Parts: sequence; structure tokens; C-alpha cells
Amino acid sequence: MIHSLAGGELRETQICNIAKVQILTDDNTKLFFVCNQKNIKVGDIVLVPYGKLDDLVKAKVLRIDKNVDMRNFPISASKLKSIFAKAK
Repeated sequence: MIHSLAGGELRETQICNIAKVQILTDDNTKLFFVCNQKNIKVGDIVLVPYGKLDDLVKAKVLRIDKNVDMRNFPISASKLKSIFAKAK
């Protein structure tokens, strides 16, 4: 267990690949998702959970940031959803 200089306990390091996608609907919302699949690249169309019921919708991958330290990312890793699959 590692402690900070301020006396508190440091969180465990969590490293993730984060994809920024554009939901392919009328509003073209842009969101971040965890990207665990190695075969997904920028420009691919993927299926992501979206909305209150997490319906799978198509989205275009705009950017993938690799090996992101989630302690420095503005959104908590526990709140991010994952890309479901590459669309066919």
C-alpha cells in the first residue's frame, strides 16, 4: 500500500485505452468509451451502449488514446462504458 505525502492513501493505477466516438444519430453526440478490443481503429464503426436503456447504437471512432492513466482522466473509469463490438 502506497501513501501520499499528505497522509492519504493513493489509488491503484488503472490503465485503459479510451476511444472518443460520435454517435451516428440525428444529434451526433460525442462520448468516451473504454476500448478493450485491439482490432478497433480510428474511422471504424462500432456498437456502443447509449441512452437510459443502454441500447446498442452505431458510432464512429474519432480518436483512441492508448494507455491512459485513469487517475489523470476527467471521467472516472467506473462511469465509462465499454465499446460492445465492431459493427458489421
